[in-house]
Amino acid sequence: MCYAGTVTHDETATALAELLRELDAQPGSPISLYDIVQPLVAKGHEESVIVDVLYSMQAAKEIELLPGNRMQVLKQP
Repeated sequence: MCYAGTVTHDETATALAELLRELDAQPGSPISLYDIVQPLVAKGHEESVIVDVLYSMQAAKEIELLPGNRMQVLKQP
């Protein structure tokens, strides 16, 4: 359910893909999740939705979540 003023899963997924492009995320180069989550939260995205998007991207083999609160791109968003 989406409430007025909340950001949807699709909007968060789009914002995350744009942020990865802005960061020039390359396959095989780990990125701190803090560098991903903090800017998205600052733009009004909820942490729980960001986590859902990250898990969806991992299931689709677009990213890999790594130990130490890091991730790496497997294919360009």
